Order: sequence, then C-alpha cells, then structure tokens
Amino acid sequence: MNPFIRLLEGAAYQISIRRTAPLDPDQAQATTSTEHYDNWREGGLKRSFERHFGPTAVKGKRVLDFGCGAGALSRLAAEAGAAEVIGIDINSRSIERAHAVPHPRVTYQLEPDPTRISLPDNSVDVILSFWMLEHVMTYRESIREWVRVLAPGGKVLILWSVWRHPYGHHLHTIVPIPWIHMVLGAPSLYRVAQRVYESPSFQPRWWHFDESGTRKEDFYRGQTEFTDMNCLTTRVFEQVARDAGLRIERREVLSGGNPARNFLAKFRILQDFIAAYFVYELVKSK
Repeated sequence: MNPFIRLLEGAAYQISIRRTAPLDPDQAQATTSTEHYDNWREGGLKRSFERHFGPTAVKGKRVLDFGCGAGALSRLAAEAGAAEVIGIDINSRSIERAHAVPHPRVTYQLEPDPTRISLPDNSVDVILSFWMLEHVMTYRESIREWVRVLAPGGKVLILWSVWRHPYGHHLHTIVPIPWIHMVLGAPSLYRVAQRVYESPSFQPRWWHFDESGTRKEDFYRGQTEFTDMNCLTTRVFEQVARDAGLRIERREVLSGGNPARNFLAKFRILQDFIAAYFVYELVKSK
C-alpha cells in the first residue's frame, strides 16, 4: 500500500474513534432501533413534503413512490389527497414492513429488477423520490422508466442529498469526517470503517445486528467499492434527465441556513460540495 494512503487511513481512524458522530439527538436515537428509525424518518418526510411541495402536488393524482421503504411517504401522499399511491422498492423486508401498516389507497410492489417498473406506460401523474436517488445504481435506466410510466405533463418530485455533500458517503456514524470520501477511495474508507467497527469503544447501530439480535461480523471488511452509492453529481443527473425527456421546472439548493454556505451556494461549481440537499421538479413533455 502507498505509504501516504496508509498515513491518511491511520489519521482517519484516529479521528473517527475520538469524535462523536455529527448527529442531532433525534438522528442519534434513530440509529438505536428500526422503530426509532422509522419514526424519525416519517417525521422528516412529513416536514420535507409539507415544506417543499404540499398536498396540492399530489391531490387527486396517481402517485408512484419510487423507493418507498417502509411506506411512510406513500401513506403521507394518500393522506394528502392522492387518488392512488403505488409504493415500490427492491428490498423485500421493506415491502413487508410497509404492508404491516396498510392504507386503503396505497398498494406496494416488490420490484427486484431495479431497471424495470412493473406499470403500464403513461400510468402515473406524479413520481416521488425522497432521500434515495443517491442509492439508485442504475439511475440512467430508472430515469428512462420514470419517463415511460409518467403521463404527459406528469412530474417527478425529488429531494436529494448528493454524493459530494460533506457526509455524502453515508458512513458518518462510523467515519464522521466531512468530505473524507473525496480524499480516500472506497477500499481505504471501508478499511477505516472496519477498524472503527472492531474498536471496543464503538457503539454499533441497529443495522449492525441481524434479525436474531446478533452483531454481524466483518460488516465492512473486504468491501472495495460503493455498491449502494452511485456517486452521481447534479450536473450528470440533469443531463441524464434531459436526455430521457424530462424538463427541469424547479431546482433549489438548500444550504442549511449557514450564512457562509448560503453565499457559497451561489456558485454552481461549489453547490454539490456545500448544499445540505437539492429540490427538483421535473416535468415530462406533453
């Protein structure tokens, strides 16, 4: 291994085991159990939906919740007046959890093929994609599927924390160092995570345990690439969306209210690095 990389990994490990993860109290509690996580996520989705879109975005519409997880956003859309909501996800356990909280206007579908949505052409009016676009590894194919199932004039509503975000690596509970993924590649970052995970001082989170409550061994060991993070930038995403036939009707950069970040967010070249998240409304041409 390159001595410089070894030095960087060592420094990242030392910082990680000494630093508290950058989580507010609600987020910290959400890491302790699936129940706490679901409650935290549902509250966050409700606040985000009401702040950025509101009931008028879905009222009377046929809605697809793309990457529905346990179904919180699907139910929220139905309660906001959607005529019909279909939640889809590639994770069977998530679909099981969604079915455990039924709603009369919501149905859920397991979609094991991430490149295909099992719906007819022009069959939905609105697609919701909240806080999960960064996990869509087949994003080009998925965006083309959005266009296929959207009715003419239909919209895609997106909330997205991008890859170049300070904690875009999504490992902030174990390697709480901003932009570390811009410095270390995936093999190095996972080696650091494994060392932290094996440290006696590390407090594991709920996803580190199997369904029987046994802590998983070698959770990060041997990983050499980001298998659930697509490293997508806003510039590439926007080009892919346009190529697929979507028009960008709305694009907002949310920088978290920090005055310095608000100023830096004015410069397009810096936005991916400092934005807390992005809001998009995409429209399918008539």
